[in-house]
Amino acid sequence: MYSLDKLRVGRMTFRLRALGSGAMPRFLGPVIRGAFGHALLRAGCPRRCEDKKRCELASPCAYVYLFETPVSEETKRLRKNQFLPHPFVLIPPPFHDGDWKRGDDLYFSMTLFGRGLDYMPHIVAAVEWMAERGLGRKGRWIPFQLLEVRESLGPALGTLLWHHEDRQFVSLRGCEADSLFEAPSSVSRECHVRFETPLRIEEKKKLLRELSFRAFVRSLLSRLSSVLAFHCGVELDVDFRGLLERASTVGVRSSELRIFDQKRSSGRQRREVWLGGLRGDIVWEGDAIAELWPLLQVGQLLHAGKSTAQGLGSYRLVDSTTDERRGVIPEHVSDGSIRMSL
Repeated sequence: MYSLDKLRVGRMTFRLRALGSGAMPRFLGPVIRGAFGHALLRAGCPRRCEDKKRCELASPCAYVYLFETPVSEETKRLRKNQFLPHPFVLIPPPFHDGDWKRGDDLYFSMTLFGRGLDYMPHIVAAVEWMAERGLGRKGRWIPFQLLEVRESLGPALGTLLWHHEDRQFVSLRGCEADSLFEAPSSVSRECHVRFETPLRIEEKKKLLRELSFRAFVRSLLSRLSSVLAFHCGVELDVDFRGLLERASTVGVRSSELRIFDQKRSSGRQRREVWLGGLRGDIVWEGDAIAELWPLLQVGQLLHAGKSTAQGLGSYRLVDSTTDERRGVIPEHVSDGSIRMSL
């Protein structure tokens, strides 16, 4: 129903080691995204065009495709905006106390969709340059070394893709999203969602401080349809209006959502901006949850809301009775072991 067999997805996990000490923000999503963008422009754009919106190359370079994906003639009818959603989401490190010491390891992941997987070598090169240049606040950057990159999703889970000693690339294999999820034996009328990074959903240009199931589903449908159309070449054929009407019948059983906010430096706006959203747990209840369950599952890969390229909108489906994750899959993690996660 949701064309998940057409959604190609792959994930890389990067291991960096601090070569210095210093302080960084607790939430590193915006820091990594900003530094990665600058590094990719250096490593992936052969001309480093001053106007990124007017690339003169026959096909877009890595930077333009990943950060400034232009609307083609074929897809103009599907999108009013000039640029498309990024073909990747960032999975930053867990919230940290901000104090980094020499020798500390930093792990983060990047999930790629569709044609985005083809840019894996450019991404690794950019992350290596980003690490050497340093992360943190301007003038107080902490230098890092990229040690290794591993595939961390699907059948090639744990495969070493790149190592700093031999510097040889192994292609990111990836898989179709439908292969990552097992159909549940039964789906209850309850849906427990835990937002691990801030969720930013806006209505009428205002950040939602109370989250309805309909608003959440609308965000996921928008994300899935856009990524499928523009990065996988597939149109999502579902009854959007009907799904949203049925999502409106689902109510909030309990909510422990709170606003999380922090400042970040915006290079484009040349000022500090607030980057916040909802974090915490919410439980919805209603008959329509069963029909929308596959969408809720794949949303864990896509993230929800705005600023997903900065790591926002990451969530888990949780079993309320055991507090364990539902519909989970293996992922390579920092200590070299395998855990069940998205």
